[in-house]
Amino acid sequence: MVAVAARKAQELGLGTLACSSTGNLAGAVAARAAAEGLEAVVFCPADLEPEKLTAAAAYGPTVYAVDGHYDHCSRLTVELSFELPWGFVNVNLRSYYAEGSKTLAYEIAEQLGWRTPDVVVAPIARAPSSTRSGRAIGTPADGDFAVATARETGGSIHAVPEEAVGENMALLARTTGVFGETASGVTLGALRAAVRAGEVRSRDRVVLLVTGDGLKTPAPVSFTYAPIAIEPDADAFLENLAAVA
Repeated sequence: MVAVAARKAQELGLGTLACSSTGNLAGAVAARAAAEGLEAVVFCPADLEPEKLTAAAAYGPTVYAVDGHYDHCSRLTVELSFELPWGFVNVNLRSYYAEGSKTLAYEIAEQLGWRTPDVVVAPIARAPSSTRSGRAIGTPADGDFAVATARETGGSIHAVPEEAVGENMALLARTTGVFGETASGVTLGALRAAVRAGEVRSRDRVVLLVTGDGLKTPAPVSFTYAPIAIEPDADAFLENLAAVA
């Protein structure tokens, strides 16, 4: 996705690739800019978890921590796009970035053996004040389009309670071996709600979109960490193991 935007930036003679982000886009922009020899600039909320930008920072971008939430970052980058000769991936390059996003559909079809899924679950419910900061966007640029698409295709939209996000993250990890970030807790929660509502059938082929690695947002699943203290004695361990069994 960012590769398409970066190529257009180069075509336009823009030497800086920039974005507003809560983590994932920042990493993609910083990585692509490094690969293409471009400067990278990232605007993020000041209270964003450091884990979400540590990987992005390794590529050497300039990171600006904005005093506010994501919508403030977004508005700032829109204003700056009129003042600076930079390629803002999610502003003046957004149409090209969106074209790159379409490749997701092809990847899904390819991984399903060129069969289309019956259901695709993505995190699009509005959550402007939330620890799910990757989805904490009050006015997403394509929000209306996403909502319209869900409705026009016979889909639905489900809000997921804050307290259920960590539970869903852990459930996804232990049942599939996939540890996703907080947004995955939203998608799985929405899928579970859709199943309960009878909107998804047991025979449906379902694709659950996991948009990032859980190592960036481990706090919600910290409740799963409960190690058992033991002595460095194999015999004692085996005896205790047998007693439990």
